[in-house]
Amino acid sequence: MPDRPYLLDASRMVWRVWTGRLPTGIDRACIAWLEHYGPRSLAVVQKGEFRLILSPRASDELFSLLLKGGKHFRRKVVFLLWRAMLQYRPVQLRGRIYLNPGHTGLDAHGLPDWLKRSGVRPVYLVHDLIPITHPEFCRGAEQARHQMRVRHMLETAHGLVANSAATIEDLAAFAKSRGLAMPERTLVSWLGADEQAEPDGGPVPQQPYFLIVGTIEARKNHLLILHLWERMVDSMGAAAPRLTISAICDA
Repeated sequence: MPDRPYLLDASRMVWRVWTGRLPTGIDRACIAWLEHYGPRSLAVVQKGEFRLILSPRASDELFSLLLKGGKHFRRKVVFLLWRAMLQYRPVQLRGRIYLNPGHTGLDAHGLPDWLKRSGVRPVYLVHDLIPITHPEFCRGAEQARHQMRVRHMLETAHGLVANSAATIEDLAAFAKSRGLAMPERTLVSWLGADEQAEPDGGPVPQQPYFLIVGTIEARKNHLLILHLWERMVDSMGAAAPRLTISAICDA
């Protein structure tokens, strides 16, 4: 068994930090996998049909950059990847476990062939099938892309991890509709939460309130909540509970 038995796909994390986007739920799951598996992993960075496996040293440097972020991230990543390509030496991939917790790159047409040729054992984290089951709440091309991602997962997975039993049920329904088999190694692993900070001692609201936390995008259905609150205020007036939305825009 090699010292680094895992290949951790860092493509989504690189893209998100590169574009300066704040972490979503998927990103926090990716970071958790990075913190747990990073010290035993080689980093994988892919774009389309291009894939680069980093050395242990370069992997550690990239993982550290992803966790710390900070100034000049783009310049540091470009230099790191450029140096990794110049210094690249083939590494034995067969038998290693390829971890992809973020869906990125799974719609690439050449992915199944690369996985087969390299002999790695893929394990995917499936977050949801919303672009397939509810395409009206997602970007226009996302349904076709996610269908390709899920098909590739089902066709190549050595193991699948889902964030809920409902996701497993949606996945099984998709597999049945396409005549595909579910992988034998399938489990549900609920997403955890970071330790919460102590209250800052601020004033406690005297009026009842509701809090919504999440990204602002169509599938979160903020519009429905706003319409309901408008009706509630019309009927209850000042007695209506306050609505607080704590969110980032996933543009």
